[in-house]
This record gives sequence, C-alpha cells and structure tokens, in this order.
Amino acid sequence: MIRRFAGPDGKLIEMSKENLWIGTRGRAPSGILFEDWFYKDLVSDLDDELCGKIENKFGKIYSEVLTDNGLTGGDKGAAFIDWVASMLVRTHFIDALMEMLPDGIPDAAPLVLRDAQKLLDNIARVELFRMYRDLMTRVGWCWKKRQFPGPCLILADHPICMTSICQQGGQMVVVPLSADTVMFGGASAAVELMRDKHPMLINFFWR
Repeated sequence: MIRRFAGPDGKLIEMSKENLWIGTRGRAPSGILFEDWFYKDLVSDLDDELCGKIENKFGKIYSEVLTDNGLTGGDKGAAFIDWVASMLVRTHFIDALMEMLPDGIPDAAPLVLRDAQKLLDNIARVELFRMYRDLMTRVGWCWKKRQFPGPCLILADHPICMTSICQQGGQMVVVPLSADTVMFGGASAAVELMRDKHPMLINFFWR
C-alpha cells in the first residue's frame, strides 16, 4: 500500500498536521508510518496474530482489487473487507478512548497495569474488527471505486477513514488504494454523494 503512494525514489512526502504544510523533501516510510510493539501485550502480539495474517492474505490480491472495475464477492471480496476492518482498528484512537473511561489506567501507573491496559485495548480491537466486518457484509452495503487521471491522494497514518453516522446519506468508509484510486463503501446514498467530489475533499478526511 505504501509503495503505491511513494515517489520514484520510494519515499513519501511528509505532511505536518499542525499547520497542514506539505513538505517537498521525501522521507523513508519507516520514519513516518511505523511503530514497534504497539500491539504487543501480556498475552500475545496482535499485530502478528490478527493484522499481519490479514494483510499478507490481502497483499496477494491487492493489484487485482486495484485494477478490477468492481469488487466481487467470494474469497477476494472477503479478503478485502477483512483488510479494511483490520486497518480501522490500527489506531491510537482506541487507546485514547479507553483512557477516557472512568476506570482508565493513567500513564503514571505501574508497568504491569499499563501492560494490562494494552491487553484491554487489544481485546477492544478484536471486538471492533468483528463489528466492522459484520457491518460491511450486511445487505445494503455497497462498494464503489473511483480513479483520477493522476496522483492526487495522500496517505496518512490512519489511511482508512470511517465517517460520522450523521453524514448525509449515512455512514461511509473511505479506502485509498493508491495515489490515484480510492474505494468508497457504505449505503448507496452515501457512496453516490462522493461521485464528483474534489480529491482535496477526500484528503480532508485524513487531516
């Protein structure tokens, strides 16, 4: 996925979210988008046991999904939906949400308690993954791919975005596949609203 947004030198252009300034000097993806041990808790490494396996499976058909006119069902469709659901739970937002709960564990707590918090966060990730997968396989959910004539889409640290349920037409998932291709998922009314939207509006979701 990252390679499809990188320049010929294999590097990404970095954007500063504080002032929405887009730089001109490329940086290696490993210096922008990766974090070690984020999903490792007292029991297991969720990145390896859940997300990694799903990503490896989808990686084998990534090019097919990118070039096909539509997303079909079957194994390919299931692999795509699993990948989208797993990407939606790859975020610090879940940790921030858990810390806001009345019984949240503060940063100053002993290490063993903070490790236990990681375990709780990962349990939440697994449940959310199942919930998102169920949502995106319900009757009435549809997918629509849109391609632009040239590179115009950015890749953020939370690349796949789920919009608000209050959005006109209903909730929708925005999935960037490359610098010129994006997939929209949701109710047909929500997806149809994105047919003629400017790429900058699509990029806005990640800002």
